[in-house]
Order: sequence, then C-alpha cells, then structure tokens
Amino acid sequence: MTIAIGIDAKVEIGRGATPTWTELAYVTDITLPEFTRDKIEVTHQKSPSGKKEYIPGLGEFSDMTAAMHYVPGSATDDLLLELQDSGETVKVRVTLKGEDGPVVSTYSGFMQGYSRNIPVGDVMEAEATFSINALVVGP
Repeated sequence: MTIAIGIDAKVEIGRGATPTWTELAYVTDITLPEFTRDKIEVTHQKSPSGKKEYIPGLGEFSDMTAAMHYVPGSATDDLLLELQDSGETVKVRVTLKGEDGPVVSTYSGFMQGYSRNIPVGDVMEAEATFSINALVVGP
C-alpha cells in the first residue's frame, strides 16, 4: 500500500441524461460524502439477555463539498451560479489517484450552497456544497 497526498484529484459536474462533464477549476479541498444508516430499536420483553436489539434503518449521505480558488466570471463560477439558481439534479464525479490507477465515484445530487470569500490581502476562495442523494458508480 502506498500512502499519498491528495494531489491530482478532480471534481466534475455532469448535466443531462447522457452527462456532459465540466471540471471545476482550481479545486483545493474535497470532502467526500459520508454514508450513515439509522438504527431502529426493536427491543421486546424476550430480548436475549436483557439487551437492546436493533435493526438497520434508512441510510443517507452527508453533504459533499468542493473548496476552490475563486475566479469571478469564470466558467466554474458561471456553472455554479447557474446550478444555484436552477436547483437541478446533477451528477458529481470525483476522481482520485489510487494505488492501481484512478478511483472514480459518481454521485447524484443538487447544489445546496455556493459561498464566496473575498479577502483584501489573500486569495479569493469559494466552496460548493452538494446535497447527495445516491452513489451512482464507485466504491
């Protein structure tokens, strides 16, 4: 196993039934969605050894974020502003450098938020937050 830094990762947005992919420019940090599942208590009078019992419940993905350098009026900025206004469901594809080649995960979701930070003496930054509904392809 090779431990590596997160260089060469990319985030792309796919639109349409047969997606046209657009890479988000200048991405610095990616927070992948976490999958969690509810647990439902089903303890009853005859539960073994007086212990609580659970069954798996519904699962859900947390939000995914892509932080980037902000370039006003760029193709990335225009795309994210358009997604912010439209609320459309898109595909979000993340490609990471894996031990045996690229590892690709594709999610379905919508852009929940787009924040931009314009400091006086530092690099302008932005962050796109996607609400994830499903893992379409990937690990």
